[in-house]
Amino acid sequence: MKTSATWKLKDAREHFDEVIEDAIEHGPQTILIEGRGAVVVSIAPSNDRPRKHLLEILRSAPLDGEDLVIERVNATERDVDLDA
Repeated sequence: MKTSATWKLKDAREHFDEVIEDAIEHGPQTILIEGRGAVVVSIAPSNDRPRKHLLEILRSAPLDGEDLVIERVNATERDVDLDA
């Protein structure tokens, strides 16, 4: 089974349809340019692979030593101005 892949920008441009298809069928595809990257993620899960939560995808993204802090704020109440 094919998995997520990393593409050089030139290759991703030449095979963009394949990048999209692979994102749909096999998971997030990383595109790199000069050591920086972006990730192409499908908006619809494929039937033949488990669905990943966006948080899991972000945590598994290659960040080259960047400190990524993901916190969930569980606010149970908020102020609402009903006079507006």
